[in-house]
Amino acid sequence: MLALVLPCLVCFRSAFTRRRSWLLFCAVVVSFLAAPEMIGVTSMCRFWQGHEAIYHRFLHFFRSKAYHFEALSAAWQDYVWRQAVAVRSRGRPCC
Repeated sequence: MLALVLPCLVCFRSAFTRRRSWLLFCAVVVSFLAAPEMIGVTSMCRFWQGHEAIYHRFLHFFRSKAYHFEALSAAWQDYVWRQAVAVRSRGRPCC
């Protein structure tokens, strides 16, 4: 699974000011994909077998200024466009 997800995650590196923040973002994404249940931050901690310190890191990450939502959205859009796969809605191409 990581071999498929890693090229996508690398595209988001430019949206983060620090490598550590990007790695935590990667951990969040992998948690959403691999955890057997996703109730919230506690599910991520269970997946990574983390303790209270990891719980607080995840909570802080979602409110952190280490990234900007606009930069993440732009990185996502750039990644999707580079895939060159047409998406159609009601027979018409869309982005």
